[in-house]
Amino acid sequence: MVKLAGTVLVTGGAGFIGSHIVDKVISLPEVTQVIVLDDFSNGRVENLQHHLRNPKFKLVRGDLRDEELVSRLVRKAKGRSGFSTVSGWGSKVSTPAQRCRLRAASNMSPISA
Repeated sequence: MVKLAGTVLVTGGAGFIGSHIVDKVISLPEVTQVIVLDDFSNGRVENLQHHLRNPKFKLVRGDLRDEELVSRLVRKAKGRSGFSTVSGWGSKVSTPAQRCRLRAASNMSPISA
């Protein structure tokens, strides 16, 4: 089992699954900060509302395809969890090709940064 400590980055943390991971990770005494990166295409700030005033919590609105942003956040984090996804026809990413590129970016960005 991986022991999380220090700063942890959760991509897609405003989504249903990601927000529950944030709930668990932020409660760990060894974790000093949880950074959530989300573009809110599927996630909702309401899923994280109860953390907004927590000094251990930082919310960053951004896109996983922004390599500079992802690299900066990954350098701060010792632990990384990815829960970003593209789903539904109402998504801002409307074509199959765009969804494929975003899925690839969401899988590779935290790894390569």
